[in-house]
Amino acid sequence: MQVEKMSEGFGIPIFQGVAKWVGMGKRGTTFSQLVRLTKELLIVVLVLCLYFAVSFLSAGRTQEALRNGQMIMTGEKSLGMFVEPWIQTMIVKYHLVLFFN
Repeated sequence: MQVEKMSEGFGIPIFQGVAKWVGMGKRGTTFSQLVRLTKELLIVVLVLCLYFAVSFLSAGRTQEALRNGQMIMTGEKSLGMFVEPWIQTMIVKYHLVLFFN
C-alpha cells in the first residue's frame, strides 16, 4: 500500500499514525502537508504547555492581576480606545457568542 511505503521512512510510529490519519498517499496529500501538520500540532502543544505554565505561576496573584487590568483599562480610556463593552454588547446582541463557541 502506498501509505505504508510513504510513512515507512519516518521510522517513528507516531508519524506513521499521523501519515495514515491525514490520508497520506491519497490523491492530493503530500509529504510537505504531513510536515506542516506535524509543525502545527507541535505549535499547539507548546502553546498549551506555555498556557498551563503561566496559569500555574500566576495562581494566587488575583489582586495583582486586577490592578494590572485596571491600569490597562485606564490607559485605553485615556487614549480613546476602550471598546471592550461595545464589542461585548455586539457579540450578545447578534448572538455571535454561539459562533465563537
